[in-house]
Amino acid sequence: MSTLDQRQKAKERVREARVQTVAALDVGTSKVSCVIVRWDGESTNLRVIGMGDCGSGTGVRGGTVADIEALERAIRTAVDSAERMANVSVSDVIVSYSGGGLRSQLVTGVAPLDGEPIGKREVRRAILQAMEGVRCTGQDLLHANPIDYALDDGCSVRDPRGMLAERLTVGLHALAAPAAATRNLVVAVERAHLAVDKIVAAPYASALATLVEDEMQLGSLCIDMGAGATKLAIYVDGGFAFADTIALGGMRVTADIAQGLGATFLAAERAKLAFGAVDSADLGGGDHDLIEIEQVGEHGEVSKVATTRGALTSIIRPRMEEIFEIARDRMTRTEAAASATRIVLTGGASQMPGARALAQKVFGRPVRLARPLRVDGMDEANSAAYATVIGLARWKLDRPSDALRSTGPRPAAEQEALRSGLLSRAIAWMKENL
Repeated sequence: MSTLDQRQKAKERVREARVQTVAALDVGTSKVSCVIVRWDGESTNLRVIGMGDCGSGTGVRGGTVADIEALERAIRTAVDSAERMANVSVSDVIVSYSGGGLRSQLVTGVAPLDGEPIGKREVRRAILQAMEGVRCTGQDLLHANPIDYALDDGCSVRDPRGMLAERLTVGLHALAAPAAATRNLVVAVERAHLAVDKIVAAPYASALATLVEDEMQLGSLCIDMGAGATKLAIYVDGGFAFADTIALGGMRVTADIAQGLGATFLAAERAKLAFGAVDSADLGGGDHDLIEIEQVGEHGEVSKVATTRGALTSIIRPRMEEIFEIARDRMTRTEAAASATRIVLTGGASQMPGARALAQKVFGRPVRLARPLRVDGMDEANSAAYATVIGLARWKLDRPSDALRSTGPRPAAEQEALRSGLLSRAIAWMKENL
């Protein structure tokens, strides 16, 4: 074999070693989605090689586990479909948490300096001091993201290493979820004979999948409108600074239609998808157009009745407006709200005609409809409905700064030893990243 051939084969072995295959599992209220992606270690794009969906049934309500057996079946079905398509076997997954009870905390750590250039040790001390201020009794800490650094005069810097100052200050965003909810999620996944690599907050994942670099730097609010919940995430100066969930989504709109028109839930969902809009102006003058919908009679019989598209819109708009107004009020709870100068709207429910214009009116800021970015392999994965599950894989492979990324969810017994657990995980992160 020639020297040239040997070099070529060596390059191919290095390239193969860099290839990573990751499985992500989005546990939503309406469906469980699994994607398997492959990344070559060099391209900025993820290649989806397998996808699988299964209706959640009674397994999930409002983003949290309601029936473990039903959720286990849905997980098995979704993962099995993705495995067969990708022709690989999955043993562990990155899992989303879409439920309520998320608690964002902004804490600060200060490290006195000895006059020498700032190095890894000084950054470690500042982060550890910030972790001391995290309080999440009864909750499981999911993420701890350094979002900014400052020197003596308060001047913000992106990377303080190598600089000189008397003290270094770090701002840290900690995000926690109810311990019982995350524990039940882990149990459901493990019953499907899968290991949980990491639980990632769904708002965080959706933002990673849809925001471009400029939006992260300039300050943006990502709103992911799912079926059972609407997820909020704020990025400021390139850092993940806030997250929350609202227990209202597309299914609530469908329920309003079913109640308002006396229709079956399935018929209401079909009418919403086929004829629904947020504003009559989006109907192009067709608000008086007649549509048929299945209605339940007094004795339980189902018959078709006529209604107008305008009547459908008059039911949809108030609920969508309420969701946006709650999102606007929730984001004002954090200091980061003032810096979120633009809105990025994603998720299946966001695709309804007129949703973008209504969001722009409620927030008074520019709004962009978004779908997952930098995704190859399957056209379906580019849908806004898959923002969260693609973002889970992006979290694993892009390695954003997260002091807890090196370990999975902590067992409930560790809740009593919260402080020491946080410190050890922070140290593990710093060894890996600094």
